[in-house]
Amino acid sequence: MTDVLAGRVSIMLGVASTMMPHVEAGRLKGLASASAKRPHIAPNLPTLAESGLPDFAADVWFGLVAPAGTPQPVIDKLASAANAALASEDVVAKLRAQGFEPMGGQPAEFADLIARDIVKWRVAADAAGLKN
Repeated sequence: MTDVLAGRVSIMLGVASTMMPHVEAGRLKGLASASAKRPHIAPNLPTLAESGLPDFAADVWFGLVAPAGTPQPVIDKLASAANAALASEDVVAKLRAQGFEPMGGQPAEFADLIARDIVKWRVAADAAGLKN
């Protein structure tokens, strides 16, 4: 971010909540969002998919994980508490103000998301010639 603001780097991909204050202040120009959907804090910013890269989506996500072998009732209780928090208007408003879209869901859905992202980014890393 420092190098972009100083003009030493001409482009970067970052989290909307970090970038948008600089865009709003006129220090940066927002070109597109890498997310699948336009972020709530930048509804006029097109996505990269809308800008000509139809299959591009690099969403930032956060989630709760537990150690392998955690009993299912414990996982279910944690998921229920997290989903209850994400149903709170106050929590939703605070997350959206930071550029995040609260989703919630079930542990199996989150495990599927993680598995899909591992495959997706492994393909990208291989295509870029990155090594383990």
